[in-house]
Amino acid sequence: MTKPFQMKLNSTQPSQLYINSEKLGYVMRGIQRPERVFVQPIPVKKLGNQVVFVDGHTRAFAAFLLGLSEISVYCEDEELDWEEYEICGRWCKEEGIHAISDLKNRILSDKDYQVLWLDRCGKMQRLRRKENGLEESNREIVAYFNLHLRNLMMNLVVFQFGNSFRPRMENVLFPSYVMS
Repeated sequence: MTKPFQMKLNSTQPSQLYINSEKLGYVMRGIQRPERVFVQPIPVKKLGNQVVFVDGHTRAFAAFLLGLSEISVYCEDEELDWEEYEICGRWCKEEGIHAISDLKNRILSDKDYQVLWLDRCGKMQRLRRKENGLEESNREIVAYFNLHLRNLMMNLVVFQFGNSFRPRMENVLFPSYVMS
């Protein structure tokens, strides 16, 4: 992970069309003292001339709801399929989503999020693999889950109360494909 830096919240292009209401509820329930909240840095990547959220959309949206204008981010240095992020960014632009605040009317239940977002992304990924004649190897699958496990851990919000830190990890939701 590169060194975190501050960035204007609404200057980063989302790469996600929706926010999961259950995950947002988890993040927001943990925020008991907004003036002392510490949100883990969110990964971004410059694609073309646009800085794009790679992950952490829920944390960024929670920061927006709290009225924060800047967030801590870092440049993602993992080798990911950046073309997929470009496709997701294009979907967002086509639907008028240019900043995290544009997701305010796009909060879905866990079930709808699965159908409208995760399944759509999975379909796009399968289609791209088929078009490119690629089959997923065990190594690619392990790398994918390692990245998402790391990002899940980064999604934990740590709250400072006095001199002690108390991480909260209750009601963590795993996507259905992890549980099957």
